[in-house]
Amino acid sequence: MSPAPILLIGGSGIVGRWTARFLRVAHPDQPLLIGGRDLAKAKKVATEIGGAEGVVLDLAVDGLGLGERPVSAVAVFFTDERIAGLRFAQSRGVPHISISPGIIEMGPEVAAYIHDPDAAPVILGTEWLVGATTVPTLEFAKAFGRVHDIAIGALLDEQDAFGPAAAATWSAKRRPCRRRLLVGTAPTSGALAAMPRPSSAPSTAP
Repeated sequence: MSPAPILLIGGSGIVGRWTARFLRVAHPDQPLLIGGRDLAKAKKVATEIGGAEGVVLDLAVDGLGLGERPVSAVAVFFTDERIAGLRFAQSRGVPHISISPGIIEMGPEVAAYIHDPDAAPVILGTEWLVGATTVPTLEFAKAFGRVHDIAIGALLDEQDAFGPAAAATWSAKRRPCRRRLLVGTAPTSGALAAMPRPSSAPSTAP
C-alpha cells in the first residue's frame, strides 16, 4: 500500500519546487501533492518531479478544496495569514511545517497549537533559512569539547532566485526605520521626584 502524499502548499513556487526535488531524491517513492492557485503551473511542476500531482487549493474553505483526499503531512512555503494549512493539518492529525513566517509573525501558529496541542505535530520553521545555518553549526560544534560562543553570519547573493513574497520581505527589511522606539525600565517614585520639570510647571517635589 502506497503512503498518502505530502501536501506542499505553494509547491509550484521557487522554494516549493526545490523542496519537491529534494524530497524526490531523498524519498523516491513518496507521493507528493503540488498545491497552488494556478493549476497549470502546479501540474507542470508535478510532471517535472514525477510521482506527484498538481492540485488547486482554496485556503478560504475547510479542507482547502481537497475533499476527503488523504495526506500524510503538510508543508507551507508562503506566509499563510489564515493559518489554513495548519488548521487543515490539525483536522487531519498530520504533521505541519511552515517556513515563511518571521519570528514576529508566528503568534497565530503558536496560539493554534496551544489551543489543541494533541491534534497534530507542529514544527515552527521560523529560524534563519529554516535551519540551513543553525543545524550545520550545531553539528560542527560536536567536534569541540567546549564551545563558549557561536556567531552565525550568512551572505545572500543578490542574484539568488526567490519568489515575489521573499522579494517584498527583503525590500521591507532594507528600508530605514523612520521612527525610534525607546525601551527602558519604569523609574521609581523617588527618581520621578528628582526629574527636572519645565520651568512653567510648579514643582511638587518635597
